[in-house]
Amino acid sequence: MVKVLQTPQEVNRVSNFFVVGNGQALACSGTSANVAFQSLPQNVQYATDILLYNAGTVNVFVAFGSDNTITASAPTNGTPANGIIIAPSAYLAFNKGYATYIAGIAASSTATLYFYQGYGS
Repeated sequence: MVKVLQTPQEVNRVSNFFVVGNGQALACSGTSANVAFQSLPQNVQYATDILLYNAGTVNVFVAFGSDNTITASAPTNGTPANGIIIAPSAYLAFNKGYATYIAGIAASSTATLYFYQGYGS
């Protein structure tokens, strides 16, 4: 299930999201970029949920994969693409499965995507 949270106050009300590890950032531009999720301690290595925040003023599209070849792209009319949209200033919590990389691309200009691994939604 996907929940889009619009304000920090709404994120604070996501009381069942438990952050594991440190936050990470991904600089997004008009070219897809990716970064590996941080390694987690063995006792929490299966934290498969993620909380994302688009700190930019443009849409960001993200994708998940198992290696650094993963790319994100924005769909166009009639053409599907490997990308989940995150609106500007929006938070998104969902299950990333066992992906080890995240990729992002900005619809235009640039944006920074912040994300946290954990448990919950």
